[in-house]
Amino acid sequence: MPKVKKKLTLRGMASLPGVIMLLSSSLISGVNADGNTATLNITGRVLANSCTVDTSSAVQNIRLPDIGDRDLSGKGRTGGEKTIDITLKNCGEATSSVIVTASGGTDADDLSAFANTAAGGAAGVGLYFYQTDGKTLFRPDGSIKETSVLQPAVDNTLTYKAAYVSTQETVKAGSFSSVVNLRFDYQ
Repeated sequence: MPKVKKKLTLRGMASLPGVIMLLSSSLISGVNADGNTATLNITGRVLANSCTVDTSSAVQNIRLPDIGDRDLSGKGRTGGEKTIDITLKNCGEATSSVIVTASGGTDADDLSAFANTAAGGAAGVGLYFYQTDGKTLFRPDGSIKETSVLQPAVDNTLTYKAAYVSTQETVKAGSFSSVVNLRFDYQ
C-alpha cells in the first residue's frame, strides 16, 4: 500500500488563531480533567520580640551646631557633636536585643563618613555617626552593625552621636545636610 501524505493548508490569517485557540483549549482541558490538587502545610511562629520606634524619634530633623571652617582644618578632625535619642516603645515580652544598621550616602574622601548632600554646600566635610558607645563609627555602606540589649515590656532609649568630620585638609564653608537611615532587626 502506498504511503499517503496528508497536507494541512491554512489559508488566510483568520484560520491560524482559530487553530491555535482550538489546540490551546484542548491542552488546557486535558490538564484540568485530571483534577490535580496540592496541599500546603505552612508553619511558623508569631513572636512578641519587637518594638515600635517612637514617632517623635522615627523621623528627626537634627541641627548640628554651627562650626567654623577653621575648627575643622586638618583631615579627620571632628567637631559640633550632638547626641541623638531613638526611643523604642511597646517592646514585646520576648524582646532581648536589636541589631541596628546605619546606611546612607558615602563621602568620596572618607568611607566612614556620611556625605554632605547640600547642593553647593560646604566641601571637605562629612558626618560621623557613632554607635551607642559614642566611640565606634557606623559606616554609610551598612557594613557595621551594633547589637544593643533591650529590656522587654518597657520603653528602651538608644543614644547615638553625630559630628562633623573634615574629609580633606581644608574645609570650604557652606551649608551641610546628610541623611542617616537606621534599620532595626529585633531578636
